[in-house]
Amino acid sequence: MSTQLAFLPPELSDRITYTDDGCMLWTGPTTPKGYALVPKSLTGEKYGHRAVWRLLRGPLPYARDTLDHTCGRTSCLNVEHLEPVSRAENSRRAARSRRVRSWSS
Repeated sequence: MSTQLAFLPPELSDRITYTDDGCMLWTGPTTPKGYALVPKSLTGEKYGHRAVWRLLRGPLPYARDTLDHTCGRTSCLNVEHLEPVSRAENSRRAARSRRVRSWSS
């Protein structure tokens, strides 16, 4: 179990399960694409990965940064699996890893 949980409020920590490869998967409500939805009142963020980042690491370095899930799992909240990148870089990585669906089919 990660020590990250000790620093998270129960509204978050009670809804996280762990995988053998270190992902902290959100078991609560999600978006259609699998992103964790958390109470915005906790941190001002509605997405779980951004809320956990803010709680454990502070604000993103640049206002326009996004967080790339380096593990490829959008429901993962492990900050060790998140990397701040530009929107353009996040899109490039998603396309390379085939995380973006083809909406033309």
